[in-house]
Amino acid sequence: MPSHTIEQLDRVLFPIKLRTFAEAAQRYYDWLDEAGSNRGIGEGFTPTREIEREMALAAREATLAKAAIDKMAHRAESRLVPRHLEREVNRIAEVLGGQVARWGWGDLMGADGEERIAAKLEEHRERHFIPFLRACLAWRSMPNLEQHKRADHYADEAERLGLEPLDLSGIADPSERVFELRRAWNVQPALGPAFPVATDDEERELGGAIDVVRRATSVRPETPTDPIGEAVTTQGSQAVEAEPLPGPATNPRKRRGGRPADTDPKRDARIAQAWSTGEYGTYAGLEHAFKLKPGDAERAIDRHRKRENPDG
Repeated sequence: MPSHTIEQLDRVLFPIKLRTFAEAAQRYYDWLDEAGSNRGIGEGFTPTREIEREMALAAREATLAKAAIDKMAHRAESRLVPRHLEREVNRIAEVLGGQVARWGWGDLMGADGEERIAAKLEEHRERHFIPFLRACLAWRSMPNLEQHKRADHYADEAERLGLEPLDLSGIADPSERVFELRRAWNVQPALGPAFPVATDDEERELGGAIDVVRRATSVRPETPTDPIGEAVTTQGSQAVEAEPLPGPATNPRKRRGGRPADTDPKRDARIAQAWSTGEYGTYAGLEHAFKLKPGDAERAIDRHRKRENPDG
């Protein structure tokens, strides 16, 4: 294919790949925020494995899009994107790449990344979920038990899969062992050795850069024929910049370092959701799981109910 034809094609594909990169980076950032919310509060609302999966898939998509962007930019005879926007794209890729390497996810970013992610999640399931099912089967097969529909459901699932009951002999309270295994299934990382969290500086830098790139690549209704909105119009070697100069980061998500505040609505919702499962027989058990002070669980649930039904 002639070189001029390749460049014409690149100029059509480049804004699409740039937008793909921006959207994937935003998804990654959103899940990174969710990871920060779940950290250090016991059994959070979203299992760690689900957070990791969504983060890794978004990071992989952004990584592959960035590789395509770099390839097209390298062979272009003239600039495809304004310098300030290129700088923010590179900033996102640098922060994201550093985090992925730190968490041991580097091998998940390639062409076969989805298969590798799925394989690691299956290993995690075998390591944590199967023992949990076996423990449920052993516990719920014991005589004189109180009603516990969810535990019975998992025991039935273990039986359906043909699993053998876990040996719980010598354990004073088998239910505690079951809940320990369930917590490990929901909390232990699946894709790497540690829970994926960012530093405050990383999150501020990433959020600000993503905000700039997202605004630059959003499609405005008033310019439907422009593939990347008002960000860039290229003619030959000239690039006309219509995207406003970046100010302070306006990305609405902001990192909550450490344990979230007791009046955080999202945290109250997670506590209320955990209570509604019926797996905690008392507020004391719920407070132990979420590392709360006495009375905090009931207050959090009450706040959540009032938010959900302010007239009730």
